[in-house]
Amino acid sequence: MRQSNFVGAVFVITAFFMAAFEATKELLLGEMLTSWLSHVVTVLFVSLTSVVIGLLVRRITLRQRQEAETQTANKDLFQTTLLNSLPVAVFYKDRSGAYLGCNQLFTEILGVTAEQIKGRYVHDIWQSDLAMTYHQKDLELMEQGGRQHYQYKVRDKEGRERDVHYSKAVFLDTYGSPAGLVGAFLDVSDKVEAERKLEEYRSHLEILVSRKTGELHRTNTELAHLLSVASHDLQEPLRGILIQLDKLTQETNGVLNTEATQTIQRIRDAAKIMRARISDVYEFLEVIQSELKIDEADSMAIVRSAIERLHPNIDSAGATIDIGPMPLVFADAGRLRDVFISLIENAIKFRHPERPPNITIAAETTDEEWSFSVSDNGIGIEPRYHQMIFGLFRRLHSRGAYPGTGMGLARCRVIVERHGGRIGVGNGNGCGATLFFTLPVTKLVLSRQATQA
Repeated sequence: MRQSNFVGAVFVITAFFMAAFEATKELLLGEMLTSWLSHVVTVLFVSLTSVVIGLLVRRITLRQRQEAETQTANKDLFQTTLLNSLPVAVFYKDRSGAYLGCNQLFTEILGVTAEQIKGRYVHDIWQSDLAMTYHQKDLELMEQGGRQHYQYKVRDKEGRERDVHYSKAVFLDTYGSPAGLVGAFLDVSDKVEAERKLEEYRSHLEILVSRKTGELHRTNTELAHLLSVASHDLQEPLRGILIQLDKLTQETNGVLNTEATQTIQRIRDAAKIMRARISDVYEFLEVIQSELKIDEADSMAIVRSAIERLHPNIDSAGATIDIGPMPLVFADAGRLRDVFISLIENAIKFRHPERPPNITIAAETTDEEWSFSVSDNGIGIEPRYHQMIFGLFRRLHSRGAYPGTGMGLARCRVIVERHGGRIGVGNGNGCGATLFFTLPVTKLVLSRQATQA
């Protein structure tokens, strides 16, 4: 603004003097002298104008240069501040591999200044074994272009070895040719050490789990063998007791009084109950120990087979059974049939005395499992017993009211859990009970069902 005012003033003063000269030149001077003076004044005016314009241009150019230098300095300061604030060591090199610069963290790790690094090569500042790998990696990057990522090591100024992750990239000149590379490395020593310790813990844990699993397997095998032998050996004396009771009854027919006869009958009933329990234990052990024959199975066919097996019970109770759509599943068909037999049999057994059994068998799916349910209109199950009924020898009613040993649902639980499912008591419809169990869904079965549909 001051330069513009100065130039304007010069032009105004010069124009004033020229106007004054033009107005008085005829009066004061002769014609020839007037012409000469006019020429001189014109030359002086042009010269003065050129000088003023030159000074103005020079001042403008100087100011622009100062502003450009200030902007460059601010830009360099910003870049330096930015690089020094990064939590990674940053460096950049020219095409020959000479360092052009780096950030503060890089110099702190090496224990040198940025000026000492500029113009030097990897072999000048790094240990020979590390420098050889760095140089080879730089050559590969400059030849192939793009980016480069790898994990390696550095040694700091105190000789400590650190695990680092390198990231590098080629930068181009104004002509699009590779001009050098910029790189950074991040200290991942803590992460690598944590992974190493985690791997040690994992290996140690695997050894412990394997050892404990082996011990548990041996214990279970020995226990199962012991129970199997015991259940088999207990059958013999029970069989002998029953034989002797029958023999005693025949020999004393009409001799013993009523009380003695009833005592013999109670002994016989107790022996039969014990034999049934031992038989159930043997079957339970078989369910635990036997190998599952997993294959694709039609659950509708399995349900119909279970109903056929219980046909006399169904007819005797006057029961009706409704079956919804049933899916294909991967399961041991024989064991799955046992589960349906037990659930349907329970629905018939625990029927309401005032109405015939009405049983509904249904299936529904989620993304992960099939859920099968057997619902009835019987006497129901109180919520406090929902978990207990799946235990061994668990009974909710007297043996006189409802026969059985209380092993059926426990056997169902083991079969379902061995298939990777779960079993429980669902929400009823206001009367009766709903027992459900789940089986995992497989993509193969789903795809085949979709094809059949």
